[in-house]
Amino acid sequence: MLDFKYSLFFDNHTMKACPDVGANFDAKKFVAEVKSCGVDFLTFHARCNQGFAYYDTKIGIRHPSLQRDLFGELAVECRKNDILLNAYINAGISHEEGMLHRDWTRITPDGQTYAFNAKKDNAGFMTMCSSNSGYVDHVISMALEVLERYPVSGFFFDCMNPKPCICPDCMSIAKKEGVDWRSWKEMFALSGRSNLAMARKLIAAIKAVKPDAILFFNGFSPVVQQEISDYLDLECLPTGGWGYDNLAVCTRYLRNFGKPTLHMTGRFHTSWGDFGGLRTPASLEYDCFHALANGLRPNIGSHFHPRGDINVAEFQLARQVYSAARKYEAWYDGAKPQTDIAIFFEPHWELMMASPAIDGATRMLAELKCQFDIVSEWERIFNYKLLVLPDETVVRPETADLLRRFASGGGKIIASGRAGLNEQGTAFAVPEWGIEYLGEDQTDPVCLQLDYDFFKDLPPMPLATYCKGLLVKNSTGAGTLAEVIDPYYNQGFDGSCVYAYTPPDKPTEKPAIILHQDVAYFAFPIFAAYNESAYPYMKYIVREVLSRLLPEPLLKAENLPSFGRATVTRQSERWMVHLLAYVPEMRGKHVEMIEEPCSVTDAKIALRQDGAPPAKVYLAPEGKALPFTIKDNYICVDVPFFKGYALLVFEN
Repeated sequence: MLDFKYSLFFDNHTMKACPDVGANFDAKKFVAEVKSCGVDFLTFHARCNQGFAYYDTKIGIRHPSLQRDLFGELAVECRKNDILLNAYINAGISHEEGMLHRDWTRITPDGQTYAFNAKKDNAGFMTMCSSNSGYVDHVISMALEVLERYPVSGFFFDCMNPKPCICPDCMSIAKKEGVDWRSWKEMFALSGRSNLAMARKLIAAIKAVKPDAILFFNGFSPVVQQEISDYLDLECLPTGGWGYDNLAVCTRYLRNFGKPTLHMTGRFHTSWGDFGGLRTPASLEYDCFHALANGLRPNIGSHFHPRGDINVAEFQLARQVYSAARKYEAWYDGAKPQTDIAIFFEPHWELMMASPAIDGATRMLAELKCQFDIVSEWERIFNYKLLVLPDETVVRPETADLLRRFASGGGKIIASGRAGLNEQGTAFAVPEWGIEYLGEDQTDPVCLQLDYDFFKDLPPMPLATYCKGLLVKNSTGAGTLAEVIDPYYNQGFDGSCVYAYTPPDKPTEKPAIILHQDVAYFAFPIFAAYNESAYPYMKYIVREVLSRLLPEPLLKAENLPSFGRATVTRQSERWMVHLLAYVPEMRGKHVEMIEEPCSVTDAKIALRQDGAPPAKVYLAPEGKALPFTIKDNYICVDVPFFKGYALLVFEN
């Protein structure tokens, strides 16, 4: 098992026009700065996306203005300082090599050899074809050259995501395999297979020389990474287009793959290429603590100035954030997240990353302080007490049997929208749920008439869902928790009048929420709607349903704001509750900003007692004991004050 703890990643893509690459580089001073941050794993470019090498290569193209063995000097100093060094090679983009070897380059389905932006007013880089044996052999040769010359720990191969190509090599393979070259989907799949074949060749060649080489192939789904990579590296730049919620989704998915996993964030304000941007300490601190609380290790991405100038400010920032985190290292090392809820999603990484339902469910459960994973293997659901099937989850015949077994073993289920329907979308796949599917409901907008004996704390008025729903029938005749209230007329335009004012009329007896035995069903896509509208009352409705299905959750929290996050981890002799209080605020048009941490007073935490009572409860790292009580199988403790982050420890 790899045991690196704190990482840095230095981007170093340098244009040909740069006149003084490496002129000011001092490897000893640079590595001393890296070491001072407590870093034990560094990724640095041996070859960039321009196709330039930063070492004395006899195979590739050294940057024309580089007058020293920059990467080699760095590698020697890293070895002296016990820092693992992975060599970055961009395997998918190599502009200068593409200019010299046009037969190696990818040809896009519309006949381009350059990658253009959406407006096609700016030529991008040459992308390379992984089906071309000449190019594949070239990358392997460069990797072996680096491995033979320098004390590197392994490689980071970038940009290996599928890119449909119609070059002669790909067309030949397509014809041989019966692939329709006119189909973007089929050519996309062919590119993925070619990339995987290239990765396997790289693995065989590198491991033959260095069996313990640490390899990562960026661009493949986590399912494929299980086979080919020695660790996972989640790229998530919250201010660079990803947003802070993306980290919450991906951590809860990737942490279940059983591999060491890094969270790569960035020190810059926007995204890659932003040399002059610097994140606030609070925003980078949140990334770091959030990752560690979810079982990932932090990896801060930055930019290497091509001249070799040391950016004192970025090292100060990394040093500040990592110094704060290392105080808690004794409670991070080997800690595993503890959960009792699973959100299920089909194993398609790209779709999950763009799913409003997954985003909405993740945000909602995180705001409710639930402890949950995101899983994509049906067999894993038996590790949890409650399963969430959000909005679009298809249930196949074999899956229906698993859901029956899950429920018969005491498992609870929440499904919403079309989740639970069969592959044909014609009926619910598990008839035992007692729900009949009748079709799509054209009511717009939909309001709910709640059963206020069940939802005692919600306001007694029609509540909007901000989405359309499904027509269903509760065949059991019992357990309807909410009905649809149709408006007098739907929103829209009838040719002469715009119906914008659409007051609710009367309850229709159309079920909107059904609770039948161990299954709660929402006849509308509540999670995607929450992602779109963020209507708090939809969250409160789910909270009440959860309290019925899971009356003893792993964690309960009071006086912790909705923006606060609480995560439970465990080592063999102790349990930890990580408390975070930061607010990502949308500023300007595109950037969520965290400028300072928030203060929280009198947070009340109750951890379910799954074993012997603790000998003591305290806040790390100080270790000062906090008084606690045990009530109704919960260890209850008050946290008087914390700012930004606190680590509450239950020591057995």
